[in-house]
Amino acid sequence: MRSSTFRSRGVAASLGYDLGNLQAGVGLGYDRRKFIAAPGTILASANGVVDENYWMSAYLNGRIDANSRFATNVYATWFNSGFVTAEDGTTLGASAAYYRNITDHLTANVAVGVDGLNRETLPDLWSASALVGVRYSF
Repeated sequence: MRSSTFRSRGVAASLGYDLGNLQAGVGLGYDRRKFIAAPGTILASANGVVDENYWMSAYLNGRIDANSRFATNVYATWFNSGFVTAEDGTTLGASAAYYRNITDHLTANVAVGVDGLNRETLPDLWSASALVGVRYSF
């Protein structure tokens, strides 16, 4: 059983394009949650609280040549919390990857990404990641 219950409503739309060797797309959305809690419980103060967020994302992927391809994406989310102890904020992120077929069964990849969180009074949080890998498929 969950510790909180809410009614969620929202809308999302996405559009993708196939441009030959490239694929591109965008997405947009809105989510709204209204929390429901029983009187006399530890969660009673959450009853009726509403939080909302708006988001967008985009990608561009493609084939470089017969043996290599790339993938990129970016996103942003803006959220407004109805809870007194929570802050409104923004998240941002981007990533990129490169894939190379070495043989029919062996693939190498390299990827990097960055993600961030910005809030009104707390320090910003940022993280970066990197990946180098090799995969053998039967």
